Amino acid sequence: MALSAAHMNAVYCITAVSLAVNSILIFFICKHTVAEFGRYKRLMLIFTVFNIAYSIVQAVTMPAIHVYEMSFFVFACGLGVVPNAVNRFATAVFCSTFAQSLYLLALHFLYRYIQVVRPRARFLFESPSYVAMLVALYVFVAADYGAVCFFNFGPSSIKDVYFGDQMQMSYNLSIEEVGYLGPIYVLNSEVQWLDVLGLVNVSLVIGSTLAVIPLCGVAISRCLHKQEVTSKKTKELQVQMFRLLLIQLHKQKGQKQIEMKCDSMTDAVVLLLCDGAPVMRLTLNETVSAFTHGMNT
Repeated sequence: MALSAAHMNAVYCITAVSLAVNSILIFFICKHTVAEFGRYKRLMLIFTVFNIAYSIVQAVTMPAIHVYEMSFFVFACGLGVVPNAVNRFATAVFCSTFAQSLYLLALHFLYRYIQVVRPRARFLFESPSYVAMLVALYVFVAADYGAVCFFNFGPSSIKDVYFGDQMQMSYNLSIEEVGYLGPIYVLNSEVQWLDVLGLVNVSLVIGSTLAVIPLCGVAISRCLHKQEVTSKKTKELQVQMFRLLLIQLHKQKGQKQIEMKCDSMTDAVVLLLCDGAPVMRLTLNETVSAFTHGMNT
């Protein structure tokens, strides 16, 4: 449809590898993880299972992003002929997985921070009521991000006109036939408040989760460098788990290989909002790139 067969086959191959690798990781986590890892073992399992779910969502939806001037639109290419509402919903689900991945990664850092720096706060991950709150917060983040993408960034008559030519020229599709999502913040000096409010919402979600990672990471690093912090054996174990967490973070970033230049603020926002989808940008030579974080552990 919108993407080449080679491109789609590459995504399917990456998904297959991701499923295999993460399945092996689940086996090793369950069978060969030392007992000292405790509840962190469950967090690793949750993150690995999420990676599998993300890979499946990406392979099924096959989302593509088209950047145009100071805006963009995204739609699912892998669902075939479905109602526009279904296409929009599937695209919103994919976008929501980005917020979910950030939340889970931030939760990893928060857990290690509490274990190393604030052991008195371990009740946050031990008390059933607090664990239920963390689960509820995860559901809220996922639902909020997806709902904002679906409702605030959904189609409108203004967007149909603005994106119509691009959809026809690049994909040979009528804009009315595609359930796309695409924010337009300002058009003809007129602020599109629904999209602006959506941007504020997703920025708060992303910003709050991203803030946890460096704050906790720096605090953990400082604490581990203090010789008196704990026994030698415990400290070595904490250092190993912190390094594992850093490797996990760097792999998540490293797997997202981009074959395009972010030469405008719009490109950066696109990558931030939709994370990991194929991107098309009209430059001197059109390029399409696909990348995944389905293997980020």
